[in-house]
Amino acid sequence: MKKKRTTVKEKHTAVEEKKVPVSKGFRTLLFTINWSITEPPGDCQEILDAGQNTSGVYTIQHACQNMQVYCRMEPESGKGYIVFQRRLDGSVSFNRTWQEYFEGFGNLTGEFWLGNQKLHSLTHNLGWELVITLRAFDGDEARVRYRYFKMQLSSERKYQLSVGGFNAESGDAGDSLHGHNFWYFSTSDKDYDLDGENCAEKFHGGWWYSYCGSDNFKSNLNGLYYNNATVGDYMGIQWVTWKGKQVSLKGCEMMARPEWITPTLKDDPKIIQTTSEIKDCQNYLSSPPRVPRSS
Repeated sequence: MKKKRTTVKEKHTAVEEKKVPVSKGFRTLLFTINWSITEPPGDCQEILDAGQNTSGVYTIQHACQNMQVYCRMEPESGKGYIVFQRRLDGSVSFNRTWQEYFEGFGNLTGEFWLGNQKLHSLTHNLGWELVITLRAFDGDEARVRYRYFKMQLSSERKYQLSVGGFNAESGDAGDSLHGHNFWYFSTSDKDYDLDGENCAEKFHGGWWYSYCGSDNFKSNLNGLYYNNATVGDYMGIQWVTWKGKQVSLKGCEMMARPEWITPTLKDDPKIIQTTSEIKDCQNYLSSPPRVPRSS
């Protein structure tokens, strides 16, 4: 039987009538406003909440633009994630320029990077949850979760990792992002690490590097793809706290979803996208974020 499409008015009425905890109130309000003003929805969680349980490519609207994303739906837990990185078989090179990482590359149904600006635009205001799944050549699998995740943009137009609240959901992989927290994203042509070497050039992929080989270097999921597990120190797809620094992984996936809100409405009234902000979309689109100059 064909499912009846729920109108915006019915959605709004249903939310008004349902008593929700205070911790969910802001999320519900955002959900209502997004569906009342714009189509399509703003993230994969909204799509799942609307009854779409199948993982795949969907169109969302964010920062005044339509955006195609791959949604990883987990209806059993009630969570819908935007996948922003996937490694499968080495069919797509991750040894890319700053501009390519800025815009995104690859195929949403295969290997890809969604794009640094999109990731920043999605995560910089709301509190997002990060989940990473890992696969090894020996058949082992692991899954880790970070309750707090942001891609921040510094005043120098550098993309900075902010992550915390680690939890090993399965596979005992350990926390390999901690040593990269607050570091800037680097590529072979935009070297923002602190090492004398260019880490992105050395390891053939963009990442939040600090030093190319130290106790802080625990992960690089964008490294060169190898068709076997055994590699040199820190080479390949790395999650050091799981398999060690001489083992490259077979595959991985990074995905995120809105989890909680950091500022309150009182602290940051701009956290909710108002009608006036929607009308200002043309101004936003005419002045997109700039790519940083060469350092």
